[in-house]
Amino acid sequence: MELKLECEVPQRKKERTKKGIQTQKNIMSQAKELFYTQGYNNTGMVDIANNSEVGLGTLTYYFNKKEDIVDEIINTYFMQLYDFVGENSEKAKMQYVKYCTAMILFYAGIVEDPHVMKFYYEITRRDCNKKKRMMVLKLFNRSVLEYFNKSYTEEDMEVYTLAFYGAQKEIFIRYYERELPFKSKKLVKAIVYHMFRLLDISNDTLKNTMKDGFVFLEEYREILPKVL
Repeated sequence: MELKLECEVPQRKKERTKKGIQTQKNIMSQAKELFYTQGYNNTGMVDIANNSEVGLGTLTYYFNKKEDIVDEIINTYFMQLYDFVGENSEKAKMQYVKYCTAMILFYAGIVEDPHVMKFYYEITRRDCNKKKRMMVLKLFNRSVLEYFNKSYTEEDMEVYTLAFYGAQKEIFIRYYERELPFKSKKLVKAIVYHMFRLLDISNDTLKNTMKDGFVFLEEYREILPKVL
C-alpha cells in the first residue's frame, strides 16, 4: 500500500493561480526564515506578514494561524524525506522500511541543527496541532501493521499513537533541556526504536532496518531536504 499524505487545509484556502501559489510559497519561505532565526515563540503572524510583504488579511487567507504554517512545514518536510527514500533506496520498496528510514532522517534533520532543534522543541512543548500530527501518525502506523499482517482494533491504534506521541515528546523535551545525557544519534535511535517496538515489530527486524537507515543517512546526508 503506497501512502500519499495530503495536508488538510481550511476552506477558502489556496488560490490556484500562479500569483496565489507564488504568494503562498513566499509566505512559507519567510516563515521558515523567521522560525529559524528567531524561533517559533518569538515569531508572530505580524512578523511573518511584514517579512512576506503582504497584509495580515492576505496571510490569514492562506494560513489562519501559526500552527497551520507549522503543519505545512512539518508535513511537507516528512513527505519530502519519505519520497526521497523511495526514490533512492531499493529496500524502500517495502513500505515499513521506507517509513522507518524516513523517521530516522526526520529526527536526525531536527537534532543536527541547533536552530531547527529549538524550533521543534518549542512546537513540541506547545503541542502545536496535536490532533493533526496524531492523525498522520495513525495513517503510517496502520500501514506498518498491515504490512506485517498484524491485527488491531481502533482502540489499539489510539493507544499506540498516544503512547508514541507522549513518549517522543517527553524524550525530546528532556534531551533538549539536558536532562538526558544522550548524543544526538542515540536520541534518534531511542525515539524510532521505541516507536516501532510499540507496534510489536520484532527486535531483530527493527535493528536491521534501523542499521540500514543510518547507513542511508550517512550516504545522502549532504543532499537531504531541510526542514527550515
